[in-house]
Amino acid sequence: MMGRNMQPLFEKHFADFSLKKAELAELHRLGISQETYESYLDTRKTKPTIADCCGPLRNIAWLRQQTEQEGGLRELGALLLKHQEARNTITALTGLHRLFSLGAACDWR
Repeated sequence: MMGRNMQPLFEKHFADFSLKKAELAELHRLGISQETYESYLDTRKTKPTIADCCGPLRNIAWLRQQTEQEGGLRELGALLLKHQEARNTITALTGLHRLFSLGAACDWR
């Protein structure tokens, strides 16, 4: 979902990249992918967009720069807020899971 929302930024940035190797090299340079070439090809077959094939949130500075050029900082801010809320929820749930796992491992009788 996050990737689809960011796809116009990726389409514009990657418009001049005609080879998958060049796409992947740029994703590596930006720090938003660590895939090997073979795994990137497999991912590109199953995911429709470049943005879906990487972790755009690994380089917030680049995203902000691209978004600012397109005048969409407000939308990016809203997406980043939703992302942070989701991360906070996952962190809380993980903590609860660990707490209950620890309690289950103890004999409370």
